[in-house]
Amino acid sequence: MADDNIIQGDNPGKGKTTFIGVFLLVSWIVFTPFFMLTFYLFIKRRNKQPIKARSPTLLSLSSVAAYVVITHNSLSIWYGTEHWPCIVSFWLTYLIIPWYFLPYIFRCLRLFFIFNINSQKALTNSGTGNDKQSWLMRRRKWFSDKHLLRWLYLLCFGLFAFGLVRQFIDERNYPDRYGCATTKTAIISLSAFFGPFLALIIFSIWFLRSIRDEFNINKELKIITFVWIVTIVPYLILSYIGNVTISALLSVYYNAITYIVSDVHPLYLSYIGAERIKVPSSSILSSLDNVLKDEHAHDAFKDFLVQEFSVENILFWDEVEDFKKLAERDEIKERARYIYDKYIDPSSVFEVNLDSNDKEQIKKSLKKPTIDMYNEPQNSIFDLMESDSWPRFLKSNLCKDLIHKFHADENLFEILREAGLV
Repeated sequence: MADDNIIQGDNPGKGKTTFIGVFLLVSWIVFTPFFMLTFYLFIKRRNKQPIKARSPTLLSLSSVAAYVVITHNSLSIWYGTEHWPCIVSFWLTYLIIPWYFLPYIFRCLRLFFIFNINSQKALTNSGTGNDKQSWLMRRRKWFSDKHLLRWLYLLCFGLFAFGLVRQFIDERNYPDRYGCATTKTAIISLSAFFGPFLALIIFSIWFLRSIRDEFNINKELKIITFVWIVTIVPYLILSYIGNVTISALLSVYYNAITYIVSDVHPLYLSYIGAERIKVPSSSILSSLDNVLKDEHAHDAFKDFLVQEFSVENILFWDEVEDFKKLAERDEIKERARYIYDKYIDPSSVFEVNLDSNDKEQIKKSLKKPTIDMYNEPQNSIFDLMESDSWPRFLKSNLCKDLIHKFHADENLFEILREAGLV
């Protein structure tokens, strides 16, 4: 009598199963050289940003596991599940799948504790720290790749030991058995594992929502979470009701997409110049020129000018910076007129404070505009901001908040450096 907990898979002789099997086989053949090349480059450039910031050792383990899952599911459906060795599917569940998921859990935990330690370090520096915070900061090296890998190995060894016990007490897992279906108990256990895991990912995304994220790690987690929700949840449901073919297809998809998002995209970014993390410091406030070049400092100064009812000055300065980058003659002519109408024309609400001679010269230049026609007016407005608004900005609450953020970023960079992420 059959065990009620056994799920019977699809008959591989059906046309639908044969087509999907061939499709998966061809997809695996195409994906394999792509994976080999990109994985090699990923390992080779593991010390480049933004790869280094993503814990490349942990991510590499997850990527290899993802490829093994893709290989297993593609070949098993193509070959026929009734002819597939039970022992291969068994150890895929107990060893490979944990290697795929666990690195993401450890990465999320690491990010959570790193930013928590950073907050505590800021409190300690401000004189409000306590012993518990100091205890956690003293153990921040726990979140290095070396220590996290130890925990990962320990967990996987425990799963391996448990798998060995199951291997010997359940005759369906013997090497001479074929065509074993997944038990409903195993699927329920996997669902119980996936639920808290998904909750941890979502919590990490929420926790990191306001963090200065130079390398889009939070965006990566958002995409991964979305992919898992729309693929793994149906995968679990289809596996539970016995549709082995479609569930395997979904498994191949979510593993491939995860690999592209977590490994291939950072690899691409490492080649186009995302090499170094930008660590702002209070030294930016040594000059207005430095402030205008830094995104966060620029925005703070702009907010200050809004409060002073002189935001047109920085808007004009920004417009001219963009204007000087133009190359097409028609675009230069059109943009020159736009800047004049918005910032130079006396009837404009954004008119900047220039003398009449400068305005007249600009008006004449509109007949044959050049990219340097606004250089002198831009310098004049810069001098005006530097002599008038800049000294008051340095004494403002916006500037104090900016300094506090710079110090927090400096602390964070130091912690990231100690964790080996930068």
